[in-house]
Amino acid sequence: MPTRQTNALRNRMAGSSGTTTNRGSAAVPPHDPKAMLLYAAEALELATGAGAAAQPAWSHECTASALHALGQLDEAIAMPFRAAETFRAIGDVDSYVQSLAHVANCLRDDGRHAEALEQLLALLALMDDEGSGMTPSVVAHSRPFALIRIGQCLGHLGRRAEAIVTLGEAMDLLDTLQVSDYRHAEGLEALAALLAEEGRTGESRRTYARAARVFASIGDTEAGSRCRILATTAP
Repeated sequence: MPTRQTNALRNRMAGSSGTTTNRGSAAVPPHDPKAMLLYAAEALELATGAGAAAQPAWSHECTASALHALGQLDEAIAMPFRAAETFRAIGDVDSYVQSLAHVANCLRDDGRHAEALEQLLALLALMDDEGSGMTPSVVAHSRPFALIRIGQCLGHLGRRAEAIVTLGEAMDLLDTLQVSDYRHAEGLEALAALLAEEGRTGESRRTYARAARVFASIGDTEAGSRCRILATTAP
């Protein structure tokens, strides 16, 4: 998981069982991936000794985040699978889905887009199943981000028309939810690039401009500048 995705994970780990590092300090993994590996190992040891149910799984997720950031994707992919097994065993469907989404992200970043797409489509089907046990509010906020990843994978696989429709649906859902973060910005940028490839220049430039605004709002000046340039120069 890229570094900017770790804040939510850190909060979940800190709040899931009260486990602490350094035998008393707050359970907040550091941003440095190598230090995160040490943190996760200590958190796992403490959680195992305390008999905590979910905390070991979050330790596996933290380990995966660090390995992902270090580019060790083969190793990173295995850890969310282990976490998912634990979450499924304790009946935490929401966290189970999050862990499998982490697997899909690792596959995608490893260039294994067909495998990632298969994983994401299975997750989307689970979200759309009213009997899955997922919390409705979690589904509402998770679905657009799953669609963004699906759209990105479709684009990488050369299925541009499907990708554009899927990313457009994701943007509509995020607009309804009034949610803007880096995934929203990345989705807009991906959509703009696909529109440009399809020769839809006006739509592409408008979408790049939207992406630039979202990137700027989250403080990513480099990406915002890139999209502002493309908003005036995209073919």
